[in-house]
Amino acid sequence: MAKTTKSLLAVAVTGILLGLAFVTGAVSVKGAEWAYVALPGGAIFLGLFGIFRMLEKETALYDVEQESLLASTNSSGTDQPACGQSSCCCSEPAHAKVAA
Repeated sequence: MAKTTKSLLAVAVTGILLGLAFVTGAVSVKGAEWAYVALPGGAIFLGLFGIFRMLEKETALYDVEQESLLASTNSSGTDQPACGQSSCCCSEPAHAKVAA
């Protein structure tokens, strides 16, 4: 887990535990209504943790895919596009329209 994901999990668990302590009356917070924001805040951070966790896996897969594509491109030994023109920036079908 990345540092961001770990900190989101820590904030989520802390917020949920504090919120439950306030809501159940284990900790008296009379006159401090703002303390009741801890439970929904913890739930929000738990959701963010889940999103970040899923994106970490997807990002890792994307990085592996991009590295393999880059390695296959570099190992082909040519820096020219498929059309064979060194100054080409277009895709191959664009040349078919020009030639026709």
